[in-house]
Amino acid sequence: VLSIANYPNPFTDITTISFTAPENQKAELVISDIRGREITGVDVTGTNRYTWKAEQVTNGVYIGTITAGGFSQS
Repeated sequence: VLSIANYPNPFTDITTISFTAPENQKAELVISDIRGREITGVDVTGTNRYTWKAEQVTNGVYIGTITAGGFSQS
């Protein structure tokens, strides 16, 4: 079972993305803009939290997607 959430939401420059993913499986977090363009992708295997510093992007809506074990959750 995958789950993903961020705090604070909405945010200005920094948000912490928390997620659950099956242990011992490669996990990737991708952050995309509302048009589906990938902003960043990071290997988050073995972790359950990532702090995104969004200082280099314009204000807008961004979507975080966690992928692990052949499953994805946004």
